[in-house]
Amino acid sequence: MLKYTIPDKTVWSDSDPFKTMDEFDTDFFREHYNKRMSKEQPVIPKGQCTINAYDKILIQPIVDMPSPKRLLDIGCGNGRVSLYMVINGIIDNLVGIDMSDIMIEYATETAMLYETLSDKVVFIRSTIEDFPREQQFNVIYANEVIEHIFNLRDVLVKISSWLTDDGIFCGATPYLNTCDSAPVHFHYFTVEDLSDLLSDFFDVVEVRKLNIYDFVGNTKDRKEYHLVFKCMKPKRRQEG
Repeated sequence: MLKYTIPDKTVWSDSDPFKTMDEFDTDFFREHYNKRMSKEQPVIPKGQCTINAYDKILIQPIVDMPSPKRLLDIGCGNGRVSLYMVINGIIDNLVGIDMSDIMIEYATETAMLYETLSDKVVFIRSTIEDFPREQQFNVIYANEVIEHIFNLRDVLVKISSWLTDDGIFCGATPYLNTCDSAPVHFHYFTVEDLSDLLSDFFDVVEVRKLNIYDFVGNTKDRKEYHLVFKCMKPKRRQEG
């Protein structure tokens, strides 16, 4: 097997290694995620929806795109980054999805603070596996998401089919095991692993390895590497 097809055995038992998060214990993972994220990603007060230097690196490909931009934010959390992009005119319309009902509640509550967003933003409680295709997007964003998707190739088929021919799929994922795997990471990638995988679904793939602490305050002695990716020209490959 290639590295990205093997579950993380440090948190996933050998007795049941090939189940998705929901198949393994839906209530446990949703409760864990709800509790963790409700503390880490609260409702954002009006006027305080900001991004940091690392976020700017991730969304630069989106900023550089011509308008109009319709964004699907996979694993949107409280919507901080994608709402920032709508508020500041970087994108025109936003659909955010997340498995956490609390995160969707928080993101929706934040969006409601801005009257001008009422017809531009919708947040939906859904996993990417269950999200129905309704229309295409010219931007699909997934920050710290793909490592949590067990059936990743199946999901990449969906993403490539939802992306317009001139669109961008971008985001980030941890590099190998340089950060914790809570609640569960199914995949760790090298630059080569991720490039090879994404190249099966997109004709243009760029992957960069960055230390996120290079962009956060006075923490240059700390190291936590992530892979930032940008994909274009979907191949529309059909599998399964």
